[in-house]
Amino acid sequence: MFRVNPVQYALERSVSEAEALDLFLHATKIGLFEMDWHIVCPHCGFIIDNLHTI
Repeated sequence: MFRVNPVQYALERSVSEAEALDLFLHATKIGLFEMDWHIVCPHCGFIIDNLHTI
């Protein structure tokens, strides 16, 4: 499992959040990877909930 946070990605690379989200959504659309939305516990890092309908 690999986790990427598009907002953190944007901050680390000095791009806008909207641009980073566009990049990740486009990459998902062309099949480079799958994108799921999770609520992750900030203390232990486990997935608390998987949101299928965002």
